[in-house]
Amino acid sequence: DSNGNFVTDVQQSICTGQLINGVTNMEITKAVSTLGNEGYMNSPVLYTRVTDQNDLIILEKKTTTTHPVQATTAFLITDALKQDKEDQIKNSETACFAGRTLDQTSYWYTGYTPEITATVWLGYDDGRSFESDDTEERIWKEIMNAAVDSSENIFVKPSNLETADICKESGKLAVSSICDNDPRGNRIISEYFSPGTVPTTTCNTHVEVTICRESGMLISNDCPKKDYIRRIYLYLPTGSNLTLDSEYILPDKYVSDERCTVHDSRTDE
Repeated sequence: DSNGNFVTDVQQSICTGQLINGVTNMEITKAVSTLGNEGYMNSPVLYTRVTDQNDLIILEKKTTTTHPVQATTAFLITDALKQDKEDQIKNSETACFAGRTLDQTSYWYTGYTPEITATVWLGYDDGRSFESDDTEERIWKEIMNAAVDSSENIFVKPSNLETADICKESGKLAVSSICDNDPRGNRIISEYFSPGTVPTTTCNTHVEVTICRESGMLISNDCPKKDYIRRIYLYLPTGSNLTLDSEYILPDKYVSDERCTVHDSRTDE
């Protein structure tokens, strides 16, 4: 900048358009439109043809098409951004995302159906900060509801996509009867993958332990089966920060090999 400081656009917010010198609505819309168009990008045009009173063509503008994004990549991103059915535009599948500057001077809402992509920017010419109260989203929905017809429209899914059941916690292949018995509920989801990218290892974040009801320790060979309690915990790397999931982490007493001392062959006699 003018003070000699080094400034860079390399930051997480670059994905929603927060750049040092900014981007236009047209640039954002052009880029995002590839996602709903199987990875194809059409150059935007403001007119197609201008004719005179005798229908002679004076000016004509044609769009150019490139294919910068693989169809599988475009669909996977779209699938991640896709809205629930109740938030769709009419009967069209809809994908959206929002963004804003840290100083709350600019707000964006960008979204698309299989047919139309639109972006709304909200801000003041003098760059003042303000709370948008989601006005940009409401304006976007009004525009899209007026532009989209009522016919059912879905995003095209590439035929070569693969599917697999994975664990939401580890991102690896789910383990049946373990990942779906997380104390917070089933953590198994079905996900799409580009060819050759399906995980090959199974979840190692969930662990199963069997505890003795009497001692609260890991079972020994002498614990009666009627006292077995099966529990599922999370096993996280040492030094992990505390989060809302911390209460579900495997207690230290179950990491060691200490076993039930209440039941042994002598007490059963």
